[in-house]
Amino acid sequence: MKPFYIVTFIFLMAGIGFVAAQDIIILKDGNMIEAKVTEISRTEIRYKRFNHLDGPTIVIPAADVLSVKYANGEYEVINAAPNTAARPAPPAAARPVTEPPAATPREAAPPAEEPPAVTPPEAAPPAAELPAAAPPADSDYMDFTAGQRWGTFLFNVIPGIGSFAIMQDKVGGFIHMTVGGVGLVLFLVGLDVLNKAWYSYTDSMGHSYEKINDTEFEKGAPLYVIGLGLLGIDLIFNIVRSVRYHKPRPETASLIDPAAWNIAVLPGKDGIEQVSLSYTLRF
Repeated sequence: MKPFYIVTFIFLMAGIGFVAAQDIIILKDGNMIEAKVTEISRTEIRYKRFNHLDGPTIVIPAADVLSVKYANGEYEVINAAPNTAARPAPPAAARPVTEPPAATPREAAPPAEEPPAVTPPEAAPPAAELPAAAPPADSDYMDFTAGQRWGTFLFNVIPGIGSFAIMQDKVGGFIHMTVGGVGLVLFLVGLDVLNKAWYSYTDSMGHSYEKINDTEFEKGAPLYVIGLGLLGIDLIFNIVRSVRYHKPRPETASLIDPAAWNIAVLPGKDGIEQVSLSYTLRF
């Protein structure tokens, strides 16, 4: 029994490695670049692609970059977001008002008859506007931190728990539960059968020997090997998924989203009501 436990322990310990963290370059247009930043100056930023660190150094203008998120979780703002708040227009210069000269008695026209007073129609009360949808929080646009990726990797020791609880990765969690769960069951069953295949034998001289039951060994060995292989595949998938999976961008409003539409009824000209319909697009 001991050789199988030793092999299992060595395999599992060798598979646990460091999950690489990368720098994230956030551009002004909202795109993000996974990179290893090598140099930042006033006019340009030099980096290497994270998935090809041995490749050439790429240079982009610093004016196109909003900020840089380093692997340790710190941020460096390259260009602050512009303040789009509208400024009040300066008051227009007052123009002198010139009164027309008073008409002479000969030029004075007879007073015109005043038109009958017209009662304006009652304004219809504006319709209640639908509540606008709350905009996404700033944290929804940030990718997962190194701590979240480490937490996902470690909690996936129980297949799928880290993916579902931390990253909310349904696809990755389902794959972990399927591959890792089946592999764990086969591994434990095979290990139990192999444990039963080993037994002690004492001869007539009082000497003890370790023997293997060939029938039980042939049953347990395939289950043990297949289960161990599936656990290895799940471990590799756990490492890759924890590093490469990114947070989905927040969904924008759609035409069928009632919270994106606003409707109001306003009084119009000559008492005719006007209906104002507006649509709010978030991006």
